[in-house]
Amino acid sequence: MGWRVAYGSIAALGVLCFAGIWFFAPRDRPHPGATALSELGAFKRPQVLLTLLTSAVGFGGLFGIYTFLTTGLTQVTHLPGWLVAVYQVVWGLGMVAGNALGGTMADRSIDRTVIVSLTASIVFMLGFWLLLPSPYAMLPVTFLVPAGIIMLSPALQTRLMEVAGDAQTLAASLNHSAFNLANAFGAWLGAVLVSSGLGLGSVGWGGAVFSVLGLLIYFITMWQERACASHAAA
Repeated sequence: MGWRVAYGSIAALGVLCFAGIWFFAPRDRPHPGATALSELGAFKRPQVLLTLLTSAVGFGGLFGIYTFLTTGLTQVTHLPGWLVAVYQVVWGLGMVAGNALGGTMADRSIDRTVIVSLTASIVFMLGFWLLLPSPYAMLPVTFLVPAGIIMLSPALQTRLMEVAGDAQTLAASLNHSAFNLANAFGAWLGAVLVSSGLGLGSVGWGGAVFSVLGLLIYFITMWQERACASHAAA
């Protein structure tokens, strides 16, 4: 049917989602004290900025691997085109499962969810690097890489809402901006690694580096929050 059908289908689903939100989302009244200026106050909060930085860096590996997933499965794993499509579906199922698990875990402990997610993603992304030539090993890896890292999403979104104070709207939208920055960073690093002759599997360890950096940033976030709490108590 041609590639245009895919875009048309996505557009149709977008219209359907828009209609669903319009008719079924609660029509909450605006907060009487909310202003554009008060929303910009989010940028004055270190916890908001550090949480956004965790998102912008920590998610980078996800997009670095996904950018080259099809090429890697085709050229290194040597899968036929129809089977690559199956692996892409498995990737999507991993994202759904990880998002659901991350939401459940975040209800119990946001910090633990972030640490588990980033630590697991380091392991799974290194697995991508080492196991890319194996079609059998790559099936669970294709599920686990997105499942591990996407657990970050509900945890960081919830954390932003907790630390944003009276800048809830801007904080919520900034999380998606950080997510898109991670998309750019991850794809860029992946392209650098592959064009440098390090092989398609190198996007795996490159992604693991992003997760390590994201974990370090989040440890700093936790330390800064506790330091401020101790100072306030004193």
